[in-house]
Amino acid sequence: MVLSRLRLWETTPEPFDNPYSAMSPDEKSKLIILLQQMLEDSREQAQALEHRAVKAETVAREDRARTEGMSRKMDELLRGMNELLASNRIKDNRLAEQDRLIAELRKALSDASVVEQPQSSRRSRRKK
Repeated sequence: MVLSRLRLWETTPEPFDNPYSAMSPDEKSKLIILLQQMLEDSREQAQALEHRAVKAETVAREDRARTEGMSRKMDELLRGMNELLASNRIKDNRLAEQDRLIAELRKALSDASVVEQPQSSRRSRRKK
């Protein structure tokens, strides 16, 4: 049964229904002109999109170069800031050391003056 259907399908021509058969040659020409215009419009749109894409790529490249420049400048500024911080830490350490030494010196001086005062009071008692 399937074989007979297959043979029938192979031997029976399929009718070709031309959708443009009812059109006059003038209408067919107008349709072809319209299709050509649509094709040209599509090409123009594709070119415009390609132009916009190239322009966007150029802008992106410029932005990237500007961003990389800003990044390099930021790196330089950060390096300078880190150097200043390190310098300030060294200065702070020196000042802390100086403050410690001054405090020790003051303490030593105050201890020495406390020790000297009793001796000077003894001298004043002897003179009387």
